[in-house]
Amino acid sequence: VERIRSIAEMLVWSSNRNGGCFEIFMESNVMEEVFSAIIDRGESELSTQVIQTMSILIQNIKREDELGYIMSHRFLNKLISSNFDLSVNNELVDYFISFLK
Repeated sequence: VERIRSIAEMLVWSSNRNGGCFEIFMESNVMEEVFSAIIDRGESELSTQVIQTMSILIQNIKREDELGYIMSHRFLNKLISSNFDLSVNNELVDYFISFLK
């Protein structure tokens, strides 16, 4: 969970300082590979962190090209259409609703 949070912090920091980490991270599809594997496992705590991380990225990425990349990426559709077991974890429900807003 902490590593996922660290990834989001690094990407926001890089984006806001015109660093190259964001481009490398996205071009190599690291986000899609890592987050898809986590969501496919169905673990509530990790899924919650992925949703929270995507919300952080969407809210804090300032560059339009980077935000456009995130918003148009097929992974976002996968995340939105995932069948999370929302009856098990209220925190997951809260983050998922916030993410959808």
